[in-house]
Amino acid sequence: MCIQDYLKYSMPAAVTIMVAYEFALLSLGLKNFVFYGPRNDFVSANREGIVSSFGYLAVCLVGIDIGR
Repeated sequence: MCIQDYLKYSMPAAVTIMVAYEFALLSLGLKNFVFYGPRNDFVSANREGIVSSFGYLAVCLVGIDIGR
């Protein structure tokens, strides 16, 4: 099984990631952590990049599906 076999599910995966990402931002308090959280350790110091990588992954998966 190669990577192209998994890429046929890129749009459903992208939609799932987008919905989960928005739910985490709005309902689970992730937005407050990103905007107002302390910068105590490596993860909290780089929280904007870590959290936004899920959004970039969803955009990349949408692009893969459109490009196919």
